[in-house]
Amino acid sequence: MPEHGVDVPVWHGPDSEESGNVSAAELAALGVSLPLVERLRAWAEGWDHDPVTGSPLGQFRPGSPLTVRLARHLQSELTGHRIHLHTGDGPRPVEEWAG
Repeated sequence: MPEHGVDVPVWHGPDSEESGNVSAAELAALGVSLPLVERLRAWAEGWDHDPVTGSPLGQFRPGSPLTVRLARHLQSELTGHRIHLHTGDGPRPVEEWAG
């Protein structure tokens, strides 16, 4: 889920003992590759700023093809966890998204 000023747009889920966002170091400790962490950071930076409108560009919105691909890649590297994408109605598992 995106959030202004967050380095990596990954959050602990509702069933986690932890809360808040997951740091890059935590992701690395869980086995997420550095290239994927960097792609997540780039996505967060793209979401955080559109120089024209100040709003997220469409390609960085939750549910966009880019976002779904990143979530699926994260799911493939975190096989022991279930990855969800944020929606206006709450989290939705990545396997339910088309794209």
